[in-house]
Amino acid sequence: MSIDVIDADPFAGIDTAERPQAQADVADDTMSIRFTSWVRAGRCKRKIVSTIETIETPDLLAEYIEAEEKMIDAIAAYDAGMAQEIMDAASDHLAILNAGQAALDRFPTDAGSASIHTKHTEKHDMANPDFKKFVFKDISMAWPRLDQPYRYNPNTEKSEPCPANAQGAGYSLAFIMPSEQAKGFHAEMKAHYNDCRTRNSKLPEFSSVFGLKQLKDEKGNPTGQAQFTAKKSAMTNDGKENKAPVVVAADHTPLADRAIWTGSKGHVRVLAFPATNPQDKSGGISLLLDAVVVTQAEYGGDGLGDDFGAPEVVDDLPKTDTPAQAAKAGTDHIAQDLDDEIPF
Repeated sequence: MSIDVIDADPFAGIDTAERPQAQADVADDTMSIRFTSWVRAGRCKRKIVSTIETIETPDLLAEYIEAEEKMIDAIAAYDAGMAQEIMDAASDHLAILNAGQAALDRFPTDAGSASIHTKHTEKHDMANPDFKKFVFKDISMAWPRLDQPYRYNPNTEKSEPCPANAQGAGYSLAFIMPSEQAKGFHAEMKAHYNDCRTRNSKLPEFSSVFGLKQLKDEKGNPTGQAQFTAKKSAMTNDGKENKAPVVVAADHTPLADRAIWTGSKGHVRVLAFPATNPQDKSGGISLLLDAVVVTQAEYGGDGLGDDFGAPEVVDDLPKTDTPAQAAKAGTDHIAQDLDDEIPF
């Protein structure tokens, strides 16, 4: 007996502190699951990935993947690439969860050592404490560098395409919102930093959110707009290439052309974590670029940004590893961007 996939929302009524409901639960041991259209398979894949990103402990992640095995196998039978995207998402999320536990326990952890197919026996009271997810919705994007790695060239005052292994190479995105809205996010990030200090006495007092600044007009007057900048290094400190940030269209399918321009609109998801300014050792929050949903893509333009220079989108300061890589190395997080703190 086989059944088609239901379109029920897997998040409905689910507390993420408990095991999420697997879509495969619609089929018992006498049933099989099959897909007959790309639309349904893609929708199911996106729901599984979205559920994975809400899970708060490695134990629950392993249990969920095991419970969803029949659905994942059905997706693999229809499109192996879709199934691989699910397993990649699970591996990435496991690394973040393990990094959070490493930050809590304060000892180096090999984020890649645990298998998502093996049920964990160790229980954690808290997962991912130092890396807090923030979602910015309906924002205007600026200086997107998402289609490939870039680095800032101080001689030309431009961000230029470069190989992933070039010094300072990375992906980045600035996004703009009203200052009053940014003020609320600033307060939340400061509170998150201070909470991290309760677990790590080596962190200095909060100084700034790196990459957040007030925008001014040509006369130096405040515009009432604020700009955040989030980044992700193209390489790890041990010479491995990082996975590029997720960039999708409004329907959550991969964006065909990631080379969008300033003026594009959409949503941005970042991970905020405590960081240290390598120059003056002041403390603050750094933003790791995680995922981008482009609801309105802009391409082309007058090129003024390239001719007159962009903000310090990717520079040659010491790069910041992802949370998992930093935890594995057992090192403190170092801020990449040193923009002035927004003056609230």
